[in-house]
Amino acid sequence: MGPVGLISLTFKKLWLIFGIGLVTIGDILEILPFEDPLIVIEADGETLWGALEGGLSKWPAQEGRFPVISGMKVTWDSRKEPGQRVTGVWIIKELGDDNEEAVYLEPVKREKDGPKYKLVTREYMADGHDGFLPLKGCPRLIDEECGSLMSSIVRKYFLGSQFVKRMVRLKEDSSALHPKARAAISYEKAHTKAKLLWMNALEKIRKQRSESHYRNQLNVCAVQHMSLVDAFDGSKARQGEPSTYVENTEDLLVVSPEIDGRFKDEGRA
Repeated sequence: MGPVGLISLTFKKLWLIFGIGLVTIGDILEILPFEDPLIVIEADGETLWGALEGGLSKWPAQEGRFPVISGMKVTWDSRKEPGQRVTGVWIIKELGDDNEEAVYLEPVKREKDGPKYKLVTREYMADGHDGFLPLKGCPRLIDEECGSLMSSIVRKYFLGSQFVKRMVRLKEDSSALHPKARAAISYEKAHTKAKLLWMNALEKIRKQRSESHYRNQLNVCAVQHMSLVDAFDGSKARQGEPSTYVENTEDLLVVSPEIDGRFKDEGRA
């Protein structure tokens, strides 16, 4: 199981609207201007519950501490007093790449010194700021010296995804590519028309992308040269010349957020 994610964003960042076309580095930095890297820490159930309570404590004030999660499901009740709002936390577990339509939810008990969970978060939050004091002092498995900026990770994901999408569309020979790039292309070809579901005994959670998908796209960006899809021509920039990238709308990525119930306010049900 990969680590779960917990960051915080201000609501004003959620209302930004960009037109159809190239997403620039400036656009990404406008949404994610953070200068502290993502790190990986180890936390028990009590710490995870406490961090979520801290993030939800100021609601409905639209502060930067409101949690954004991945890899887990959380239910909370906005009618309750701060510190008592979280009603349930579950880790979403996939059952391997060969059986990715099946997942199950593992309950996270609010207990100290119980099972440990890997948590991806910002260094700023791990230092206890913005109400996330429970995270302060947690062991760091990947520290700030080895972590990456959120903006850099998002850019790499976009580039890797666009590279794979173009290769799938053009149906070009991929034998000369790195094995990780070939694996990502084969994976996307097999899942282009598949309808993936996250399931448990009581409900179905719509699943647009699997953990394997995100890992593959980042791997591609790490092992293949992105000049095929990168609008920023580094070689020309170093010579003081403008980029001459020709935009191809057939390769534009489609970002379609969906409400899937993984972070549910039971007070508004």
